[in-house]
This record gives sequence, structure tokens and C-alpha cells, in this order.
Amino acid sequence: MARVKARGRKLGSLVYNPGGPGQAATEFIVGAASGAQVYSSELLEHYDIVGLDPRGTGFSHPVMCDPDIWNERVSLFPKTTTEFQELVEHNRVVGDSCAKLTGPLINHLDTIHVVKDLELIGYTYAELYPENVNHIVGDGILDHGQSEATTLNGEAEDAYERTLDQFFEWCKSNSTCFQHKENPAAIFDAIVKQANSKPIPAPGCSSKGDGACRVDVTGEEIRFNAQGFLGAVDESLFFPGWLALSEAIALAAKGNATLLSTHLATSKTSTQFPGMAIGCQDWSHNSKSTACIGWPAPNTNPQGPVRKSVMKAPKMLLVNSLYDPENSYVWANSVRNQVPNSVLLTRNGGGHTSYQLWGKTSELMDRFLITGELPKDGTIVDS
Repeated sequence: MARVKARGRKLGSLVYNPGGPGQAATEFIVGAASGAQVYSSELLEHYDIVGLDPRGTGFSHPVMCDPDIWNERVSLFPKTTTEFQELVEHNRVVGDSCAKLTGPLINHLDTIHVVKDLELIGYTYAELYPENVNHIVGDGILDHGQSEATTLNGEAEDAYERTLDQFFEWCKSNSTCFQHKENPAAIFDAIVKQANSKPIPAPGCSSKGDGACRVDVTGEEIRFNAQGFLGAVDESLFFPGWLALSEAIALAAKGNATLLSTHLATSKTSTQFPGMAIGCQDWSHNSKSTACIGWPAPNTNPQGPVRKSVMKAPKMLLVNSLYDPENSYVWANSVRNQVPNSVLLTRNGGGHTSYQLWGKTSELMDRFLITGELPKDGTIVDS
């Protein structure tokens, strides 16, 4: 656990959970203490900000796996029975290595366990402990009540593809984009097709050491890794931004896919491991395009509707951008409808989450946390 003490008139403690799943919180708190702009000066003035590493992450007995097994390349979109069997076997071997190295904790990583540890994870916390909540803000909303197929489709189509289309439109109208005055969608499709035929070299990558990444890149990996660039339109604390994606695509079109290469795990405690271990316990995994088939830990927190006990909690603020590449705006509206005592604030823009963009959306979130004043339900802001 880490804490930054309030600089002025203290209103209480604000527990921060960065989600992920699999993201450690203490690194954000330490960053803020070191001067990084993680929280606004107003929040730092009025709150002790506390971050706990959820079980399986950071310093809280991290999930451990064999990095060499983890790094083996296998398609998550098998097209033949043989490819499907290879995927299942790979997942089983990876999972067995994680179970062996992590120990019994591997079976107890779902969000319900983490909620009971941290006492603050979005609306799930309000379901379990409605009387203990003062103010809750959820930034980037996930609907845990959907079927697996609906969830996968929502992220692929409503979230990622809609945001990628916005990126292509941005390219056409922004002179800084490397594909300006060209057809960025066609160029992207062309490099994916080329990499599907033969992986594109990534000469800037090494399979060893810090920052290790694959020495070539498949079309599937391009599609997965491009999503990470879309998390913020402009370069931010957490995302490279859309200009960086346009450069990565331009270089790949010339035969250098280094910027789109998959990062490799280089230790038994790689930060890549917890997200898989937690996600495979929070969602059913019967789909033929998931990395969870064959995972050894039980599915202990399957999807389901929001518990009615959430009605006992005070008003909460839900925030989502229209074009979030990871969290569909459809999910935010679904959760808003399931939680009548919530208010939905919409940012008319792109990127994953909104707080660290320091625009009007961030100001409204701060206002609610500090004064309790909520924006009108359905408010839409442009920054």
C-alpha cells in the first residue's frame, strides 16, 4: 500500500484503483509523490490518496509464470482443428506454469476477492458494501452482466473498430498524420494482409533484455498492438497517441514493424501475467477465440446482473468517452440503466478513460469528489 497525504484541508481518504485488470496501484501513488501529474492539484489538496496493489499484482504476491512458455507464439484466432488444439495446449501449459509458480493464490484472483481486499472497485464495491461509500467515480465502464460473446463483440466492434475508424478520419484531416491525404484504412489493411502472409521484420527488437519484443510481427499482432496506441488522441502519461500509431503504420508499410511488435515477458513476475490470471476468473471462457480455454483456475466470478443491493449506495458518477478503444460506450449506458442511482457523464472524444486528460471532464469528476456536486445525467462535454 502507498499513500500521498493531503496537502491542505483534508476531506477524507480517496482509494484509487487503476483497474486493468492486473494493474498495480502503488506505482501511481509513488509517481504522484514524485511529481508526476497523476491526480489534480485539487484532489491532492483535499484527500489522502491511497493505492493498494490488488492481489496478484505489484507487491501483493504477484502472479508468476514461466516467461519462455508465455512468449511462445500461438494464434488466438484458430482456423483449423489443429490450430485450435495448439491454442488449448499452449493455454494449458502456460496456466500450469502460473499455478505452479504462483501457488494456491492462482485460484483466488477474481474481482469479488479483490473488492473484499480493497473495498473499492467501481460499482461492484457498491453492490457488496453500499453503506460504506461516500463518492464513487468509474472512469471507463465495463458491463459485467453481458454474455461472453456480447462482451467480445462489444470490444471488437463498438469500442476498438469505432475508435480505429475515428483514427482514420483524424488522419485524413490532420496534416501531422503520416497517412494524410492518403487512404489510411487501406494502408492499415494492406500491412495486416502482408503480415498475415509473412511476418514483417522488427529490426529494432531483441528477444532478450529490457524492452524485449518479437523480431517479426504477424497481422494478428498488428491488430492487437494497434489498440494500445488508441488509448489517447495525444501522447499521454499512459498511451503513445494517434500520431505515434500513424508513424508505426508508415514504418511497417516500409518493412519495419518494430513499433507494432509484441513485448515479451522477461521475468517470472512480468506485469503481463496478472491481467490474464484475473480476467480468466472474471469471465466464462467457452469462446474459440480466447486465451482462457484450458486455464487451470476455476471461473469463480462469472457474468451476472448487478446486485439490487447497489441501490443502497449513494449516487455515483460513471464516465466514458464515445470512442474508447477498450470500453464500449454501449457498456456504459447498460450499467447506467442497471444502476438507477448513477449519473453518466460522456466525453465526446477518443481514448481510454478521461481523467488524466485534464479537460472539462476531469474538472467535473474533481467537483463531484470534492463537493459532491454531480453533473446532470446525460451531460456531454468535448474535452
